[in-house]
Amino acid sequence: MNTVTVIIVAVSLCAYVLLAATLPLRRAKMIKKAGSRELPVKPRMLKFAVVVLVCCPLLILLVLFRDMGIFVNCIMCAIGILGTEMAVREVMTSKCSGVYANGLVAEGQFIPFADIFGIPFLSLPQNQQDVHDTGVLELVTRKRTNMQIIYSNEDECRRVIEKLVELEPRLNP
Repeated sequence: MNTVTVIIVAVSLCAYVLLAATLPLRRAKMIKKAGSRELPVKPRMLKFAVVVLVCCPLLILLVLFRDMGIFVNCIMCAIGILGTEMAVREVMTSKCSGVYANGLVAEGQFIPFADIFGIPFLSLPQNQQDVHDTGVLELVTRKRTNMQIIYSNEDECRRVIEKLVELEPRLNP
């Protein structure tokens, strides 16, 4: 084991601790920006995110026990850090997902109403909306990118769409 590998692992573990430690601050900042909760949504898979949070430092520590070369060691540590960030986002929004006064909290992030350009589901004819049986909300953002948010069932997804249109009428074509 060489010094570079130890430095890579140490920096990666510090990044892991920093990401995990800032979780409450990031959640508080996001909730402050979101405003008051208008419609709570069922929490997502919190258990899976916790398992990922446990496995990521183990993946980073694996580099110490099995040296695979500097390049692969860096990739393994980067994967551990990226996995940590994804899991932290999931944990951060798991209990507070829903529609808020200023936007939508879902998929590990806050999406302000100003960033939502449209909801393609609402552009469908009424007969197609009635047979649309998926729990996936598709949003078009200001950057003209599509974002999909998965809900536990179709009813929950429809309630979210209704609340979004109620709070932000411009979304209804």
